[in-house]
Amino acid sequence: MGNLKEKVLEKPTTSCHHLSTFSRPTMCLAACLNSFAVLHAVGWDKKSLSCVCCPSPLRDTEASMPGDWQTYVGGTCLPGYELVAPRICLKYNSTSVNYTVADALCKADGGFLIRIDSAEKNSLFINFIENHVDDTSGTQVWVQATKNGSSWYFDDNTRIDFENFGDGANSNGPNEKWARARGALAFQWQDGQDSDEFSVVCESKTMLYWT
Repeated sequence: MGNLKEKVLEKPTTSCHHLSTFSRPTMCLAACLNSFAVLHAVGWDKKSLSCVCCPSPLRDTEASMPGDWQTYVGGTCLPGYELVAPRICLKYNSTSVNYTVADALCKADGGFLIRIDSAEKNSLFINFIENHVDDTSGTQVWVQATKNGSSWYFDDNTRIDFENFGDGANSNGPNEKWARARGALAFQWQDGQDSDEFSVVCESKTMLYWT
């Protein structure tokens, strides 16, 4: 897919946010990735060691920051993925598989089972499905979620704060410890067991490169 930006400048612009100083550009990049949910560019000044994060596209209508900058810009999605938002790439697989296989399929090509952690991300997910499926009423898609006790967690054991379960959709069966989004419920979630088979949406971050 295409680049994230409309136009990339050699230097970050005044709309970028100064974060701190770092001795290496990779440290600057990692800090920006951890500090902002959306990034179009990251700049590191080779002389002052300043690090700036740019959540908005770099445009030639904005003034460039003075300095000797090395800049990370938004790149492309992995093969087979589509860019749906800055730094978010998705891929739809209509093949019905169980949760364990769905998770493995996504990881096999460098992605991961879609991680829905906000209402905005949920809207992106629903719009993406509706653009790939003619009749969504019978569509069910695994989403990244595993139940431990009475709480739901992502794969990295982070507790899920944003949940989209429909009324009565948590039947809490002993083997129903994964979650799927159901088209018949406006893609609200329902718990499921590993013997269930549903389609898959994989997610990956965009690749970044230096200018």
